[in-house]
Amino acid sequence: MIRGEGTLFTLTRCADNDGWLEARKRGIGGSDVAAVMGISPWKSPLEVWLEKTGRADAPDLSDRESVAMGTELESVVLDMYRRRHPDHAAQRVNAILTSTVRPWAQASLDGIVKDPELGWGVLEIKTGSKESEWADGVPLHYLTQVTHYLSVTGYKFADVAALIGDFGLHYHEYRVMRDEEDLKAVVERVDEFWADYVEKDKMPPYVTALPSEGKALYELYKHSDGEMEPSDAEMTEWLAAHVLEANEQEQEIRQRKTEWTNQLKRLVNEHKGIITPDHVITWVRSEKRDSGIRVKSKRRD
Repeated sequence: MIRGEGTLFTLTRCADNDGWLEARKRGIGGSDVAAVMGISPWKSPLEVWLEKTGRADAPDLSDRESVAMGTELESVVLDMYRRRHPDHAAQRVNAILTSTVRPWAQASLDGIVKDPELGWGVLEIKTGSKESEWADGVPLHYLTQVTHYLSVTGYKFADVAALIGDFGLHYHEYRVMRDEEDLKAVVERVDEFWADYVEKDKMPPYVTALPSEGKALYELYKHSDGEMEPSDAEMTEWLAAHVLEANEQEQEIRQRKTEWTNQLKRLVNEHKGIITPDHVITWVRSEKRDSGIRVKSKRRD
């Protein structure tokens, strides 16, 4: 038995991927938390709400090549972790953990480990991330995920083992200690989202700049009733004015970018590119196509 099972959480074992997707509908999992908090690079609170209320199906990514490769690499990372920590008893957890106190709080762990001093902890495995995302340690959207796992399990720490790299993967490890302030912030947002929006079937008010949210709104409202709705709301006027302003600025920026790009093409001329102290400038072209100027910064913020 995993420490905490039966008191802090229960285990649900899923026979296949369909069963796992079905079980996930009944709560908020680790991969949902950053989205619920509005800090996910990939998903908005609206999309999570649509899935949990049955208005949309969670995307099944299991057949994507990148996802399949990541799954294969997880075993590699786990082996690397075990070799570095032979005394940590690292093991897989092929189940969904559900909090006994907060039954909407779920955790699908990659594994658990046992530190000789701290006892059992979470093992989270990440593969294929860019180095820039990890320059300051574990990215915030992953921190919220492991913090959520600590809230479900009651464990004191999580070890994050990651393969990171832009031009070749390198193994890195990070330890995330249980922080009660961070945990409180995650728990409050998850509980609020479930109670106020999922259970009450009320669309969450949080709006993001993610294109996926625009697509989700289209799927929700793609059948127009053909009516023009009158409104004197100040917010509507404000948004309309700012969209017009943004359109004008976008056009101006596009024109400036084209002018500056043409100037760089003149400077590159017949060469492949130019290297400056701060930038690498490349003109990507072939006999059939001009793919344009590519500019990369040599500095890291």
